[in-house]
Amino acid sequence: MASSFASNGKMVVGGDSAGGLTSIATSCAIPEHLSGTILFYPNTCYDDGTFESWRVHAKGHALTADMVNMFLRNHLGMPAKDFEEKSDSELVSKAFPLRTPESIVKGMAPSFLVTCEYDILQDEQLAMKKKMEQAEVKVEHHHYSAEHGFMCTEGRNANFEDCLGKLSEWYEKL
Repeated sequence: MASSFASNGKMVVGGDSAGGLTSIATSCAIPEHLSGTILFYPNTCYDDGTFESWRVHAKGHALTADMVNMFLRNHLGMPAKDFEEKSDSELVSKAFPLRTPESIVKGMAPSFLVTCEYDILQDEQLAMKKKMEQAEVKVEHHHYSAEHGFMCTEGRNANFEDCLGKLSEWYEKL
């Protein structure tokens, strides 16, 4: 796989969790410069209890509701709900990609999306996948029976190896 990522003229952005959020925003902002977007369990919006995964996985997992709210508060400079209520729609859509108009999402580069079964963000990620597909963005989606962050925190286990193999295959097809 290492040879695949040598200078081949393809520019891909990617990240996990908040890095996935930034990658979506980047792909929406400069799609003409990108060949692909890698999204490992991205944060895509502020959830006020709409998504079931927020209720089911709010406590006792790798990423909890308290942690998400703390990260968003640090990222936004205020509680996420206040940010969403006080900011203009353009700024909100940049901070929360799920709130981005479909016309902007439409230009995103093809995406490799990974979601996790035991992730508080799972349902918002699936909603983002649906939004991307409705906007005719090519999305290759893989779901793992794992915790949020597994690619960075659990070591080279079977899920890691499987995901890395699928990512390499996806990249080769760009």
